[in-house]
Amino acid sequence: MTQLKRFETALDLSQHLAARWFELSITADGRLEVRPSHWLTDDDRAAIRQHRDALVALMQQTPEASCPRLRFFRFDPREAFA
Repeated sequence: MTQLKRFETALDLSQHLAARWFELSITADGRLEVRPSHWLTDDDRAAIRQHRDALVALMQQTPEASCPRLRFFRFDPREAFA
């Protein structure tokens, strides 16, 4: 039986998703959208459901200009070593 990966916080989950090139956004009607959705595993979906409210709050409180990776959960490995 496979052990599900557990994330203690929404920030942990966001960093995990960013490292895998996912982008998260909040739609006009307040839904959380993850792209590309076809890359999500069942474990990813379960973790996103578990931390949905905290992910939305994190995105809303993080100024885009000061932290674009958290805002859009996009990670460029070239930036990590610049």
